[in-house]
Amino acid sequence: KEQEIHHSKRFQGMLDELSDYVPREESVGDYENYYNSFLSKRSYMETEDAVELARNVKDDVEGIKLALAQEKNTLLFFIEMKELVPTNQHKEFVQMVIDEEREHIAELSDMLLERME
Repeated sequence: KEQEIHHSKRFQGMLDELSDYVPREESVGDYENYYNSFLSKRSYMETEDAVELARNVKDDVEGIKLALAQEKNTLLFFIEMKELVPTNQHKEFVQMVIDEEREHIAELSDMLLERME
């Protein structure tokens, strides 16, 4: 949880620093359309939705699969985000988050394999 709070503060700082930044696009609105589409497809759940789904999982295996799906969506989002940030400092931070998400996926995958044996 502390890690997520730290990330949130760092991303807010990036947003403040980059509020005037406009990424290069082939056509105006490409990135905005892509991200809006990505996020509107419910790739990310609202906290309340995630809590409700977690309450209704039937067993550990289903819960781990749910967590894996969210981690994979998060990883994809940050990989895409890294291409948008303009400075190496920001890219390094986003890469750090990508690496952490990969670790989470590996840990959850190991947990899933243990339970499926």
